[in-house]
Amino acid sequence: MVSTGVVPPMATGDDEAAGPVECWRRWTSTREVPFHRYCAVFPVVRGPDGGLTLNREWPAGSADGARERPGVRYVTGVTRTLLRFTPLVVLCTLLGYVVLTELSADTVGLTDLLPAGIGFPSPLVTVAVFAWLALLFVPLYVADLRPGPATAQAVAVYGTLLTLLLGCLGAVLASPVVDVPLRPPDVGPTEWTILNPVGFLTVAFVGGHLLYDTVLRTETTLSRLPEKHPAVLVDPEGEGRRRYEALLDDLAGALRSSVATLAVGGRRVSLRTSHVFAVVFLVPFLVSRLASLPEMTGRPLPAALLAEPGEVAVALVPLALDVVLIVLLFQFLVVTAFVHRLFSDSPDGEAGPLLRYRPGHPDGQAGFAEFGNYATRINLVLVLAGFYVVYRLYVLGLPLLGEIGASAVTPDLLNWGLLFVAPLVVYAVAVLLWLYFSFWRMHRFMAEAKTEALREARRPASDRDVETVESAPVWPIDTRLLYTALSLDLLPVLTVLPMT
Repeated sequence: MVSTGVVPPMATGDDEAAGPVECWRRWTSTREVPFHRYCAVFPVVRGPDGGLTLNREWPAGSADGARERPGVRYVTGVTRTLLRFTPLVVLCTLLGYVVLTELSADTVGLTDLLPAGIGFPSPLVTVAVFAWLALLFVPLYVADLRPGPATAQAVAVYGTLLTLLLGCLGAVLASPVVDVPLRPPDVGPTEWTILNPVGFLTVAFVGGHLLYDTVLRTETTLSRLPEKHPAVLVDPEGEGRRRYEALLDDLAGALRSSVATLAVGGRRVSLRTSHVFAVVFLVPFLVSRLASLPEMTGRPLPAALLAEPGEVAVALVPLALDVVLIVLLFQFLVVTAFVHRLFSDSPDGEAGPLLRYRPGHPDGQAGFAEFGNYATRINLVLVLAGFYVVYRLYVLGLPLLGEIGASAVTPDLLNWGLLFVAPLVVYAVAVLLWLYFSFWRMHRFMAEAKTEALREARRPASDRDVETVESAPVWPIDTRLLYTALSLDLLPVLTVLPMT
């Protein structure tokens, strides 16, 4: 029989039968963790025996990985390791930029940005400052609150974040965003400075923490939904569970899918589809960066690659981080497509959606709070990307526009539009698509299910509470949080309006 797509009647039962309130949790922790513990910082940690050991990704409550990991792995291998150690990766990249710009004659390094006449403090002042800082730890030792690895991690994470934010502030103050004329000014070309990549590194730092936390929570939610949150599944002990497990197997296979390449040494080499997608996606940007090297260095491309390794690294290092981001984007699209299938009829049309509406569910969102949390987190990451697009437009785009002028349409102006205006358009389209396929799609599903539940509850023989069904929500998150999310989505676009 062909399904109408309407959610089956809600099963009766008490709150315990409705399942736990939440399974949107990290499978590596038994409790919520603060932002600075979203990712790992130190590759080596002290083990239970007091010795040093590699900082591995263990399931919660397991010191040796004996407990089972989730069956669905968002990303694996090097990509997952880099994402998990986001603070260390970003900090090393930042230090690398500092060194390269100091060694390169064609870029403006950190010391070049310092005002003239500023020197190092006297030895006496230096000793006094360090002694004063050391005194701050005395009360901790008196209270037997000695700083440990957790304190060191907090200092490392928030110290790096503060440094990056100060760099962003410096880039904004150093950019003539107010006085940029829309005609060619009598100034030389804009120089590449150490402040240029700070905005990207800040977004990579914050976004990496949020994405890794999202990866862990999504893996837990999808892998353990039947056992920890069965109330939202249709027939969780029978055909519904079988269909859900089959869907998870398909998802795991899609996330691990690979593309066969040429045979090397008699063996067929396969590459992950997500990696191939990222490389192909970034090839035009790689060509663009390489094409800009002769202009940056004043040498032909082969000579520039050999004679100016600093400029080559400065131009190409962001692409290495972009590979990780594009791989995550690909996997995110795969996961989102499979989550969308939970709200849809089976491909053959013989079965309805796998999820069902539960008025009165303890999570306060009729059983859909987990999916609302997922949609909200991805929306937050999109907003972060939107603010970076605007930041990049103000700090890098407007000074460049002042050089090329906007009085006539030229190839340079069109290229500027592709580099700085097109990303803003892409952000707006991405947000609209995400709002439609996440919040709005779930809202329609819940609204239709609520209408059906009300029709069922008002029947004379029904044992449902009409008042409970009438008060049930039709959005996967609280409406106040939804309005906040929509307002945040608009902010990056609104900040561009003064330029128009």
